[in-house]
Amino acid sequence: MKYTIIALAALSGVAPGQSIGLLATNGNIDTRHPSGHHIADLSFGPGQTFRDMAYDVNNDVIYTLADDGQTINAWSGQDLSPLTSDPRDGAMLPVPDYVGLSLDQSTGTFIVLHNNGNVDARFGNSSFDDLSFGVGHGYTGIAYDHDNNVMILEKSDGLTVIDSSGAVVTPNVDYADGLNLSLYTGITCFSASPVPEPSSTALLGLGGLALILRRRK
Repeated sequence: MKYTIIALAALSGVAPGQSIGLLATNGNIDTRHPSGHHIADLSFGPGQTFRDMAYDVNNDVIYTLADDGQTINAWSGQDLSPLTSDPRDGAMLPVPDYVGLSLDQSTGTFIVLHNNGNVDARFGNSSFDDLSFGVGHGYTGIAYDHDNNVMILEKSDGLTVIDSSGAVVTPNVDYADGLNLSLYTGITCFSASPVPEPSSTALLGLGGLALILRRRK
């Protein structure tokens, strides 16, 4: 049976609870690291195939990249019902033939990989924008690890991890976790806990500053 990785544990040092999710060709979602995540109980049903997917844990939304390599759709993380009210449901990438879809949780930016090897940021900004691996790169999926600011690229024979300059870095855990990557076509990475948005982070910082100032009085 063929599966698609939809979530992948990140490098060491990340928050506990990061998950690996698997999407079988019959549409069922399974999870690993840890198991028991609520999306493991979901199923797209037979006949639903996608090139890649990304999970927005902040809003409990799953985004899929359709087989046309251009259309992004939104689905509820509770029951996989179509989220037509989501402003990015039905979003069209500029041209067809994208092979990878990822999401920067902190900014809501999609980071996509085109068949020609170009990495693009869509509907936002990313330091990974405008990287290029060239035609014939062979990557079939892309995932953004927010905690470590690295990109994970999937091939059937393994994974490549890069920083925002495009340099290859060595992961200190086994992303593949013993999985046979020839059975998978897509990959994404998400924390089990929400990622603070910039405004939330700023508020936390201000709160900490106020506490420090109060202690100094």
